[in-house]
Amino acid sequence: MQKLKIFFTAFIQVFCVCINIKFIASNNITKTFISSFFINLLWTINIRKMAFSNNIERLIYSLGAASGSISGLIILKHLKI
Repeated sequence: MQKLKIFFTAFIQVFCVCINIKFIASNNITKTFISSFFINLLWTINIRKMAFSNNIERLIYSLGAASGSISGLIILKHLKI
């Protein structure tokens, strides 16, 4: 269960980064502010988990982050956000 949490917190963080890039590129100040807030909130959670993690947990975190990046790219390609 802990490994699943690590995966999804990394997934959500990088997914939000992808969306945030879109908001920045479209000069949407409100959406950029909100998404940046959540990115950094998640980062504070993730950094604590990763500071005391082992190599397997780091691999799981990296897989979650990579999956979040691809998912964010796919969703942004198909939605007009």
